[in-house]
Amino acid sequence: ARRLASDAGDDDRARIRRAYALLYARPPSESEIKMGLEFVRTNADPWPKYAQALLASSEFSSVN
Repeated sequence: ARRLASDAGDDDRARIRRAYALLYARPPSESEIKMGLEFVRTNADPWPKYAQALLASSEFSSVN
């Protein structure tokens, strides 16, 4: 979460894009951006929770 802030600043969309680039080596879809924005705007201290959710995803833990 700290790296997203240092890499992308205060722009929520930029942070989401950076998270996907770091974790999945791909850009997020528009629907993934919308879901991410909804998540970070409706939770207290959202970025550590958002990072944990992305790290817990099957896409992160599986090799295709």
